[in-house]
Amino acid sequence: MTFRRSAVVLGVFGIVVVAVGALFEPVVSPMVSKLPSNTDMTVHYSGTANLIDQAAVAKGDLLGAFKNNQPLTLDRRIHVTATDGDTAIVADDQTLTIAGTPMPDNHVYALNRKTLEAGPAPAGKTADPASGIPIGWPLSPDPQGDYRYYDPTTQTSSDFTFTGDASVKGRSALTFHSSSAANPVKDKTLLATLPQALPKSVAQALAASPLPILPKEAQALLTPDVVAALPDTIPLTYTATTVADGAADKRVGFPIQQHLQQKVILNVALPGQPPVALMPVLTTDLTLTPDSQQYLVDKAKTTATELTLVKLVIPIAVVALGVLLLVVAFLRRNPKAQPLTPAVEGGPVAPAPGRTEPREGGSASGEEGDDDSAPAGSAEDGSAQTAED
Repeated sequence: MTFRRSAVVLGVFGIVVVAVGALFEPVVSPMVSKLPSNTDMTVHYSGTANLIDQAAVAKGDLLGAFKNNQPLTLDRRIHVTATDGDTAIVADDQTLTIAGTPMPDNHVYALNRKTLEAGPAPAGKTADPASGIPIGWPLSPDPQGDYRYYDPTTQTSSDFTFTGDASVKGRSALTFHSSSAANPVKDKTLLATLPQALPKSVAQALAASPLPILPKEAQALLTPDVVAALPDTIPLTYTATTVADGAADKRVGFPIQQHLQQKVILNVALPGQPPVALMPVLTTDLTLTPDSQQYLVDKAKTTATELTLVKLVIPIAVVALGVLLLVVAFLRRNPKAQPLTPAVEGGPVAPAPGRTEPREGGSASGEEGDDDSAPAGSAEDGSAQTAED
């Protein structure tokens, strides 16, 4: 059976288009379902801080040393600086500003581009020794997923617990909560801002103060005899506790809601005793600003639309186009009908155009016997004959 050439071309092209549509999602989707190499986002937090004025402490002004409800902001830029296969090197540049004093603190993570979990840096790269998820949840987070919040202050991670569903500015979200025990502070930038030793005179003033400055447990341990046995310069250590509450966009995992609370606690080592927590020296309470929350919600909408196009709309449209081409090819499969061929020699001869069939009794040449027309010159001959007669 023969087919029209155009039908064959359309059929082949249709099969190719259907194959492309069928392979589009499994081939392209993995590439768009991981942290893009051009990621660059800046968000802002605001809140309050309670802190101890070290200068006031050095002067013995314990009452004036405690600064509560100081304005606090955090500017945070997260951007990918390099990629190596499924690993992205991500810079997390933070500037904490307390009462107008900025405190820059930058971190670098090696993240799995699909799970966003921190891991070792690839060869030739350096990154913080992080674990868990430092910047946010992966695509389509699982309510029962094993997610851990990474705290750069202590360089530890604690379990995230799913707490329910929520709606944030029209986006469906999953809410999570994490709370860590006190762990030693390891952030070098923060440690550089904290005193590493306490004069004995300050410890004596704290122990003897009638103000409820120290926790009851610490006050009970700092007896006059214990304080008298302390060295003139008392080494200090610091621990921190962190509480993190967040909402992850159900579709793309963006942290569209965040509330972070942290306490940095001063500890002293008493003779023959484990370190004792004396008091918080820095307490921060931060929440995403409304503008940053809207920014993340808008980015979540855009990313979700792009994923829908790649995973659903484009593959369906391409397959539909391929099927349409195959249908057209099927409808055009039969070749055009050939025109009638002239009769072969010896067969009946069709009359020439403008000629009529001779009637009975007509001349062999096909002229009618009683036709008024005559051969050339016959009219003149007849007229001459009549004249002679």
